[in-house]
Amino acid sequence: MNATAAWARPGLAAQVLRTRRDGRSEVALRVPSLDDPRRVLHLEQAIHALPGVQRVAIDVTARRVRVVWDARHTSLPRLLDAFA
Repeated sequence: MNATAAWARPGLAAQVLRTRRDGRSEVALRVPSLDDPRRVLHLEQAIHALPGVQRVAIDVTARRVRVVWDARHTSLPRLLDAFA
């Protein structure tokens, strides 16, 4: 089991996940390593490549990444794997 697999547990995922009115899932995460422009570009591309991802917003100054996606196509653990 990798480090992100634990996030498949509903109780744990509910702490960071928000279900939007349109049925999509949304998560906002703090990512301390957003100080390298190449890392930001790589992260954005990796997340957008996942099935069901609708939106990726990266705030470099706040070091936060907000993702909106269809959880029927990509799980939270799979999304988090893109951050590795």
